[in-house]
Amino acid sequence: MCSIHDVTKKPELWYHAFLLAMIVPLRDRGYEVESNAEAGLGRVDLLLYPRRNSTPGIIIEIKTFTEFVKISSDDDLKKLADEALTQIRDKDYSARLRGKSSSALFFGVAVYNKFVSVAFDRSSLQS
Repeated sequence: MCSIHDVTKKPELWYHAFLLAMIVPLRDRGYEVESNAEAGLGRVDLLLYPRRNSTPGIIIEIKTFTEFVKISSDDDLKKLADEALTQIRDKDYSARLRGKSSSALFFGVAVYNKFVSVAFDRSSLQS
């Protein structure tokens, strides 16, 4: 029904909405889902709180290249995904998960047109 070309002014919002629609069903699988949640020193794109402390929390940060800044290789996309992971750590987005989970999964998602790169990391939330 829709295309990325329907929302070219801010493509990150399109990918954000797309991922949010995909993860909302996790509410029936033991997670609370928040979008653009205040966390740590910023606002995380997608935050999933587990209902059980033994289940990891999930943090997803999305980055996109604009139509004016084009990627020249797969390495550029991977680097952007890694930058999303760095932002998760540097802005302490996992602060909202402490006390609700003992661990977290971090996903840095970089998207350009039909290409995607995902960087992944785990973190212990133990004090």
